[in-house]
Amino acid sequence: MNVAFHDARFEGVGKGVWVKNAQGRQVDIDDNYLLVAGYGILLQNCTPLGQTGQVGDNTILLQGNDPEGFGIFATEAGPTTAERSWRIHHNSIQLESGRYGIRVLNTHFAKVQFNDLSITTPQGNYSGIRATASPNIFVNCNELHGDGIGTDQAPQASGIFIEDCLTSQINCNTVAATPIGIQFLVHCDQSRLRGYVFYTHMNGLLLGQHPANGDAWISDQPHHGNRWLGQSIAGVAARHLGSQTVVEGSTFCYDGAEDFAF
Repeated sequence: MNVAFHDARFEGVGKGVWVKNAQGRQVDIDDNYLLVAGYGILLQNCTPLGQTGQVGDNTILLQGNDPEGFGIFATEAGPTTAERSWRIHHNSIQLESGRYGIRVLNTHFAKVQFNDLSITTPQGNYSGIRATASPNIFVNCNELHGDGIGTDQAPQASGIFIEDCLTSQINCNTVAATPIGIQFLVHCDQSRLRGYVFYTHMNGLLLGQHPANGDAWISDQPHHGNRWLGQSIAGVAARHLGSQTVVEGSTFCYDGAEDFAF
């Protein structure tokens, strides 16, 4: 049985939409309004059929006391192809509690794009968008606004967090007022960071995880229109926590002519 869920309005509920074990099914969840305490949309152990699994044009407001709450969380039952993957797009998510705006885990060729996220959660360890063990992911043209960078000079909260995602494409995102702008961890080799706008953060771009985990690789990065337009208050605009050998595996070039490793 395929899954289609459209034009619903839920308010004051713990959980919004939960789809489980939909393997080889068409899944479309769009145009819903969800005011929830725990999570908005959970896609668990699913493998989309056909073009893609569509999760789009939903409005999700997370208000509750679940520290692990989230707006959208997608996992897969097994490897998929570029023609069979999740597409999470044009959603508006406001996080007043919880930990994740959009979370993808063990997906392949997922596309997270054109989403608008606002984070005012009191949790100190959040991610607006977090992708883990999801090779060939596209995180494109999302806008994310936090509620400030705080005072912790070894922050854990990030706008976008990419972990163990080979060949990821992170293009044309705008993130403002989060402790970390974008963070990479573990093997993200052959990834590309392009057209990214950094505003005010403690660390704009971070490879590794505070306080001293420097295991992070994204491969060499030629300049692709990344811009630092804000300030890195009491922190640094770009930082790699690894050793010199690890750093050399992710040389970051700024404005093309130079060859700076950070």
